Amino acid sequence: MGRRDYFFVFFVAEGFPGAVATFAGGAGATVSVVVGVTLEVPGVIVDAVSVAAFGTPVLLCAVSVLTTCRPPHPTVLTRARVTMKRFMPISGAETLPAASILYFHGFASSPQSQKLVALKQVLDMEINSPDMNVPSFEELDFEAMMNLALDHARRRPPTLIVGSSLGSIVALELVRRGITAPLVLIAPAIGIGDRWIKSLPAGDPVRVFNHARNAEAPIHRAFFEQLTRIRPESAAPVTPVSIVMGRQDESVPFALVRDVWERWQRGLVAGSRFIEIAGGDHGLVAYVDVIANEIRARTRERRPARMPQGRSPADSGR
Repeated sequence: MGRRDYFFVFFVAEGFPGAVATFAGGAGATVSVVVGVTLEVPGVIVDAVSVAAFGTPVLLCAVSVLTTCRPPHPTVLTRARVTMKRFMPISGAETLPAASILYFHGFASSPQSQKLVALKQVLDMEINSPDMNVPSFEELDFEAMMNLALDHARRRPPTLIVGSSLGSIVALELVRRGITAPLVLIAPAIGIGDRWIKSLPAGDPVRVFNHARNAEAPIHRAFFEQLTRIRPESAAPVTPVSIVMGRQDESVPFALVRDVWERWQRGLVAGSRFIEIAGGDHGLVAYVDVIANEIRARTRERRPARMPQGRSPADSGR
């Protein structure tokens, strides 16, 4: 080959999260990769990819632009050789950033929540999980939460936005305000403001159980009044969305979330899905594997978030 052509190739080994890598090559080029490394090739035509482990061919995948190969022995197969059979060069290709997850925890919780800790143990991805108790739990303010969320999204545009319970409301509102990344909403606290305000005891502040502190804590009544005016679920999000919802949710009525999903149907982006867990409660800690699999599926799109028009990461905080 008279010149070096740079290209990307999608090679996704099931169960092996990886990072984007760039290779130089052309027709007949052979590269060695660690299984699980994700390579992307917009515009490249691939007839076949032969994969060999320790010099012995183990599977053959016919691919176009994206393929998912399932190694027969994923705990043994550690390296592979990928041979491009046919290839169309691309100019000016750039390496995509590694997957970055922006995760918002729920009410009276923290980045040390049981579910988030469990997800970090099974997901080999960068998870940015700000503490949403701003300016403090006692004086919690939804606009302060949104400003923090926007600041993190602009500083490190996420591949995927994940919200748990109240964090799902933050995630939906973040997309409504122009951060367009796919969503995974875990037991979204839709309509929580109206339900809470009706059941709060008299007085200000009120005392509620704080899971992060494992004790009761005071919080001003104004936060709950604020939530009654927040309706990001009024329209379907403009990005692909997955809802993971337990049938036995004790905090958010399953039927309410399902009804919202049905209202969204005409406006949902293709590929959106509702994942129902028959025995699932609100915490869904016992179903971290289901959540993790959905996060992996969404991050395979590997497209960082788009910023609101006229703004950039550098605009953060201005």
